[in-house]
Amino acid sequence: MLCDHIRIAEVTTLSVKKCLKDPKINDSKTGFEYYAAVESECNCIVTEIQEILLFKDRSAELSDFYMKHMTA
Repeated sequence: MLCDHIRIAEVTTLSVKKCLKDPKINDSKTGFEYYAAVESECNCIVTEIQEILLFKDRSAELSDFYMKHMTA
């Protein structure tokens, strides 16, 4: 099942506040996703537009991400 491989990070009040205070964030939606993932200790984010924001995981392509994380 998909839920065995991924989890959904919650955008909390704290993540919103961190996003709004960060001058490097130009797009609030991306910033909310980023800080929600940081708070949830995620390794990476996969967004609805197939954009991967990397943290600890250095997969370069969405297909690499899938093979590494979704087929285990």
